[in-house]
Amino acid sequence: MSVTATDNVGNTGSAGYSLIIGVAAPVAAATSATVAANSSNNVVTLALSGGAATSVAVVSAPGHGVAVASGTSIRYTPNAGFSGSDSFTYSATNASGSSAAASVSITVTASALVLSPAAGALPAASVGTAYRQVFSANGGISPYRFSATGLPAGFGLDASSGSLSGTPTSMGSLSFSITVTDASGTRASASYSLTTSGVAPKGADTTIAVAAGQSVSLDLSAGATGGPFTSATLLDTPAQALGSARLTGTALEFTAAARASGTVALRFTLANAWGTSQPATLTLQINARTDPSRDAEVAGVLSAQTQSAQQFARAQISNFTDRLEQLHSLDGHRNVFNLRFNPTQAQARTLRNPADVDDNQTALDPLASVQALTDNQQRVMHASSAEKGSQPLPNGNLSVWTGGYVDFGSTRNSGEKVSSTTVGISSGIDIRLSNALTLGVGIGLGNDKSDIGSSGSNSRGTSYSVAAYGSYHPNAVFLDGMLGYSRLQFDSERFVIDNGRYAKGRRDGDQLFGSLSSGYEVKGPNWLVSPYGRLDTSTTWLRGYKESNADSYNLDYAEQRFSLVSGVAGVRGQYGVPLSWAYLTLRSRLEFSHTFNSDSTARMGYLDVGDSTYSITTEGFGDNRLSTSLGIDLLWASGLSTGIGYQGTRAIGEQSRSDAFSLRAAYRF
Repeated sequence: MSVTATDNVGNTGSAGYSLIIGVAAPVAAATSATVAANSSNNVVTLALSGGAATSVAVVSAPGHGVAVASGTSIRYTPNAGFSGSDSFTYSATNASGSSAAASVSITVTASALVLSPAAGALPAASVGTAYRQVFSANGGISPYRFSATGLPAGFGLDASSGSLSGTPTSMGSLSFSITVTDASGTRASASYSLTTSGVAPKGADTTIAVAAGQSVSLDLSAGATGGPFTSATLLDTPAQALGSARLTGTALEFTAAARASGTVALRFTLANAWGTSQPATLTLQINARTDPSRDAEVAGVLSAQTQSAQQFARAQISNFTDRLEQLHSLDGHRNVFNLRFNPTQAQARTLRNPADVDDNQTALDPLASVQALTDNQQRVMHASSAEKGSQPLPNGNLSVWTGGYVDFGSTRNSGEKVSSTTVGISSGIDIRLSNALTLGVGIGLGNDKSDIGSSGSNSRGTSYSVAAYGSYHPNAVFLDGMLGYSRLQFDSERFVIDNGRYAKGRRDGDQLFGSLSSGYEVKGPNWLVSPYGRLDTSTTWLRGYKESNADSYNLDYAEQRFSLVSGVAGVRGQYGVPLSWAYLTLRSRLEFSHTFNSDSTARMGYLDVGDSTYSITTEGFGDNRLSTSLGIDLLWASGLSTGIGYQGTRAIGEQSRSDAFSLRAAYRF
């Protein structure tokens, strides 16, 4: 710039100048601020004067928070959970320089705890209905803990979530308080009131299954709301053919009819002190129990008992008729032991012990052959009837004997395989009253074990027998007969498919059995051929019995009666071969038998029903059977007779077979 000066006379003079203008440095002064605990980025108002500052800076950091400068402002954030006093220093700067440091005092105030919902009345509740209210907290330092004072009966408060829950049990206005405590120990409390009122109950629809003939109990209030309940009322009555219902309070017992199946719908209402519910429905699904007459395990057990009883009779008939055949010879009146072995359910009665001999018997009868070797009985064998009748009785008119029968076999009945082992043993004492007549009495024991199918069902049987028998043989024609009685007992275990258990039972029975046979013996010097016919019969009465151990699937069996009548026609032959050291006898037999009524009907029902609702036709042995047998006997000079034989039996037109093997020994004392 230029400056011109003028004096008093008008003289002037000018000169040029330059001026530099400077900016003052800023001045920072102390200041203070108040912020809330747990807040963030709080702007602090600074005290600046002097020259305009272009920036500010934090000179010393706060002790309980963070101060961040940006431009000409500073923001402060307290540490989490901190409340109280804090401070830091700052300075301001511009082109002329920086100010001296100034302090900032910070007051961090604690946050107030606030409960939600606010103190006062809570939403109303209903007696008997579940209630829930959640309390929460704001402010303070989490986590929070909740507690309650004066809670009504039936209510509880979860300390962590603040959830109040329960079921009111009485009407009225209930008061209590809730307290919340934050992590720093700060507490806040609020008082509340809860009004409860009664409402009518609401029943719940229910579906349940029950087996026919069984009972089911349930509480009609299950799943319902509005308790406590004072009563329940059935609006429907089940049809008698479906079952019956009995109601006590809110407890219902329904008993399904034994033969029922299908669905039963029963409407009901519930009542409390404030009213009655709308009708709800109980649906009962009745499941019919398995028809036992179609159960292969039931059929298998009954058929096993029937066949065992028939086998017991056949075993005793076979043993006694064997003895009767031996009595055709005078020398057959002696002590005898005879055992037969059958691995496949054969009836080995055709395997005779030809160890007996009378004056008519050929040399091929073992003990008679020994006598032929030692006593020249060929002469006696061909004696006339008159001569025979005049011969004296053999030494000793009284004798005892024992015969045995062992059978291992298997059959298939009603789709189930039955594997059985039957043992029949007989012993007797007889007296020869004349050359043509012998009478005797005996006892017998039988045991049977039958396994049915592959599930473990089985039957165990025992028989105790007594019998009387006689043989009349005046010449080549003979007539044999016997009559006996047996006491039977069976124990059974039946696998129940429906519940996987084993039904156990025991039954007793009685049996009458008998046999009548006649034939003719044609004899040569060393051979014998004898055609014969025989009628075997037995009648069995099995008492009724009740099963146990299978709960609702136990069966009640009615009495059972069945008879067996068999006609037998056969021919047997023998051929003797004398050896230097013994006498060899070859024997054979061909026999056909027809059974007139081998099946029977058994009735049973479920035990809890108490009647014989169902019936099963039990299966006996094959009606028509053809048997062949072969055997060899050796008669030693000492009087010992040993033999081995085989008999095969086939049922005609049926898948049934048996194979019998016999070993026997006899000795005359």
